[in-house]
Formats: sequence, C-alpha cells, structure tokens
Amino acid sequence: MSFYSELKRRNVLRVAAAYIVAAWLLIQVAETIFPLFGFDDGPARIVVVVMIIGFLPALIVSWIFELTPSGLQKDKDVGRSQASVAISAKRSDRIIMLMLVLAVSYFAIDKFVLSESREQAIAEAAREEALVVALETLKNNKSIAVLPFADMSPNQDQEYFADGMTEELLNELAQLEGLNVTGRTSSFAFKGQNQDLRSIGEQLGVAYILEGSVRKQDDEIRITAQLINTRDGSHMWSDTYDARLDDIFYIQEDIARSVAGALSIALEVEGRNHLPGTGTDNVDAYNLFLEARAALNSRDGSDVAGALYQRAIDLDPEYAEAWAGLGLTFAYRSFRLPSEQARATQEQGRELVVRATEIDPTLAMAHSMLGAYQWARGDWIGATEMHQKYTALAPADISASLGTSNIFGKTGRVREALRIRKIELQNDPLSFVGFLILGELYIQESRYDDARAALADADRIIPPPQQGTDLRRMFLAITLGEAEGIRLALANYAIADPRVESVVQAILGEFDSAHSVVLEVMRRIFENDPGLTGEGRMVLASMAAHYGDSEFALEIMTDEFSVNMIRTNRLWYPYFSDMRKLPGFKTLAENIGFGAYWRKYGWADTCRPLGADDFECN
Repeated sequence: MSFYSELKRRNVLRVAAAYIVAAWLLIQVAETIFPLFGFDDGPARIVVVVMIIGFLPALIVSWIFELTPSGLQKDKDVGRSQASVAISAKRSDRIIMLMLVLAVSYFAIDKFVLSESREQAIAEAAREEALVVALETLKNNKSIAVLPFADMSPNQDQEYFADGMTEELLNELAQLEGLNVTGRTSSFAFKGQNQDLRSIGEQLGVAYILEGSVRKQDDEIRITAQLINTRDGSHMWSDTYDARLDDIFYIQEDIARSVAGALSIALEVEGRNHLPGTGTDNVDAYNLFLEARAALNSRDGSDVAGALYQRAIDLDPEYAEAWAGLGLTFAYRSFRLPSEQARATQEQGRELVVRATEIDPTLAMAHSMLGAYQWARGDWIGATEMHQKYTALAPADISASLGTSNIFGKTGRVREALRIRKIELQNDPLSFVGFLILGELYIQESRYDDARAALADADRIIPPPQQGTDLRRMFLAITLGEAEGIRLALANYAIADPRVESVVQAILGEFDSAHSVVLEVMRRIFENDPGLTGEGRMVLASMAAHYGDSEFALEIMTDEFSVNMIRTNRLWYPYFSDMRKLPGFKTLAENIGFGAYWRKYGWADTCRPLGADDFECN
C-alpha cells in the first residue's frame, strides 16, 4: 500500500482538513472576542502560534490512533476491514462537515451582523487613540496650568480680583493653538495650598505652571508673575508690574504674550492665534464683572452674580462677556425651578446670550452657552452647529469638545460621550462634574465597577453628602434592582437634595407595600404637586420603571420634556429599556427633536433606523 493510501486509510488527511478549519474558526473568534475584554493583539497571536505548533502533533496522533465506537485506540489494534475503515471515515467526514458548518455560520454572522458594529468600534478606538496621542504630545511639550494668583493686598480683600485675573489669563492662554491649558477646576483645586510646584505639575500632567500674586490698594496695583518648568523647578520667565488699575488690561495681555513667547508659541495679528482681550475698556465694569464671576463660582450665587453683571452692563452696554455671564445666571437659576418656570427662565437667558453674540460674534464662550440653550429647547442640530462655531473660534480649547459630549450623552450616543469625557478628564483631572458624568455614562453602559470608581473619584474632590453623586448612586441602585440598596440610596439623596425630600419620603413610606400601592402614591404626587422639580420627576419615572410600570414612566418623561429638555440624558439608563420599546417613545423622540438629529448626525446606541421614516429602540 502506498504512503498516500495509508494517509487516507488512517484519516490523516481528513484530520488535517478538520484541524485547519477548526484553527481558522478559533483564530477568528479570538480576534473578535479578546478586544471586548480590553486585550490587545497579544492573546490572539498566542492562539495562532498554539494552533500552528499543534498541527504536526495532531497529524502524528491521527497516524497512530483511530477513533472507534470504543474510544481512541491504536491503529494496530483496530481491524482493517472495509467496514471499519468506512465507519472511521464517516466519523471523520462528520467532524469535517461540522467544522465547515460552524465556519460558514461564523463567516455569515461576521459578514452581515458583526461587521458594521466592529468597524464602528475600530473607528471609535482609532479616534480615541488619536485624541489621546495628541493630548499626551501636548502634555509632554507645551502644557500649562495657571494657578490662582495670591491676594497680597493690605486688607486681604481682593481675592475676587486675583481669582478673576487668573481666569482671564487662563481663558486667553486657552485660545492659543499649540498650548494645552489645564481646566479651571483642577487649577483652582490647589488654591491656598503650599505644595511643591513639581508635585502639582506631576498631578496635573503639565510641563509648566504660571503663578503669581496681586497687590491692589486704591488705584495702584502690583502684579508679579512667573513661569515655572515643573520638571526641574527652573524659572522660564518672570516679571513684576507696578501700574495704575487702568493698565490692568495691558498687563494681562503682556503676561499672556510673555508666556507664549517663552514657550515659543507664535502669535498672529490676524488668524487663529490671537489674544481675545477683556471686551471692555471700562475698569469699573470690569471690576464688577470679576466680582460677578466670583459670586457665580460660589454655591447658589447666581442671584448675586446676576445683579453684578447687570451693573457692569449698565456701565458698558457693549460688554459682550457681561451679557453672556448674565445669561449664564439664568441657566443656573432654572435648575432650582419647577419645569414650567425653568423653561421660561431659560428663554430669558438665551436672549441675553444672543445679545452677547450680536455684540461680539467672535466670543467663543457665548456660542458654547448658546449651544446649551439650543439643546435645552430641543434644537439639537442648532446646538451642534453652535458648538462647532465654538471649536472654530477656540481651536486649542480641549474643553470645547464638552458641548458635543453633552449632546451625545443627552441624545443617547453614550459611547461617543464616554470617549470624549475620558479624554477631557486627562485635561482636567480634578473635575468633580467630569467624574460625575463619567459615572453616569458608565452606568448607562452597564460598566458598574467603573461607575463606582468614577463616583468615588468625585467623592474625593467634593465629599458627600452631595446631590450629584447621591443621585447617580440612586440610579445605579435602581439599575441593579437591589431593594435595600435602592432604599438607602433614596434616603441619602433626600438628604443631599432637600427639593426632592417630600417625594422620596412618600415613596419610602410605602416602600415595602405592594407595587400598585407605591405606584398610586407616586401618581398622586405627579398629578397634584405643582412645585415638582425636574429631578423629582426623574425620581418618579425611575421608580415607576423599577416597579414595572413603563407606561407611567413614559408619561412622566413626556410631560417633563414637553417643557424642559435639560435631563434627556436620563432616558438612556438600562432600566428604561422596556419604556424605550413602547410606541409612545418614538413619538416622544420625534417631538423633542431626536429623530431629525439622529438622521443627520448618527443614531443613539440603543436605536436603529427602519427605513427612512421609522426607527426602533431597546
């Protein structure tokens, strides 16, 4: 008998064919599955190497052994009758056919089901990697944090002025392409601390720090500023300015120009790299503007800030930044109001910001604020266009992407929002709000351990009780469906946000009753409490979904978003999955502008189009 015939008789060729098909299938599955668990190409390469190494041993085993009804036996112990050979061949053929069926099935699923989502995931990963590389390149070369300037005035009463000047410098430097500027939150986290600048630079991931002091008495002012290399603590540049208060605008611009020059960043008279200036020549108006901004940065200071911004406008009616600041105070106020009043207040604020853009069409922050007002009224396309203008006006400001991230999160494009938010936190690593929203996005992505870690990071920045973190922990407890966890989270949230205390206590009072009883209590609150805030409604809708009444949850959401859309990001929690499948959800999505936005810019993660005019969500 020839060697080839012996190979056929012992089914070595069949085993080789089956092995090759099985190896291909395993390699394809490995390449698809491993990236889902965060692995790089290493594990998949190991699978390839193992399959190559195992090929020859598999052939040797098939030469020596035969698969029989009694199990694996040596070939010499198996009968050589035509019948036994045929039976053995049939078994091998069945194995080959099974491998081929599995391979063809996988190919079909991969081609027609997984291909699009995998390509999307690859594209998302590539975009994230490119942004991270760009950010790291900036951090390793021309990155800076502007620390709060110290108030050295005799009466120690010019803190607001020192802080305001710090923010003006931060804003001016953030306009410069080629320079990465750490966000305000992280920079101001070191206010009043006496940490080593090299340590601060390491914590913030920046190469340079700008620090200084302000001494102001009557109309005389002394400003010192110095640029420090955080790697070795050396001084790159320093200067002291003794001048009258009228010269403050010149001093700020000179400091920004000196920093840019020290870091070899080219400034142009016209073009992208220009310093925006203060927006007014009136020192008194500017001083009121700084006081207003300091008040706005304090807790619940929007009313005080609004009065100060208005006084600044009275002194200089063409002060665009003051108009924008006044518009922002109305946005802050709206968060404290019932939904109907909130919508009216937002419209007033929007008109003020529009006025700012009319005075100064190049004011980047005004376009960002106008974008927020646009999505609050359901104009997601207009909001996107406003944020695109912001990015065009401030190309170096990484935080410009946050407006787009907010739109992604509120319209259900959670993965895109998460990608941008993680990158933003590299630029502003001590941002409480950044970790808060990151935690929410992780919950919506069902990444619960990551969500807990993000909320723990937020706690380290602002310790509990705190409305934002307690609210997200309540959403997490409802998502997990753990009764005792929900009870505790509700109680903690009521302490952190007294506006919802009556709602929460009513639910907790019947928490152990039948679902129908608790739902009836919540319906009475929904129908009879005219002062119910937006977050109070979100609590009701979330608990309605928890108790299995998706129709009631949708009714609450529909009523809320008919007047106020600032909380549409709540729609994308996992426990609203059944609600999103209801026909009424499609009506809601179209009425609040989601449909038009999705068709132009991309669909929510949990929704997909069904032809030109229809879609479904889960």
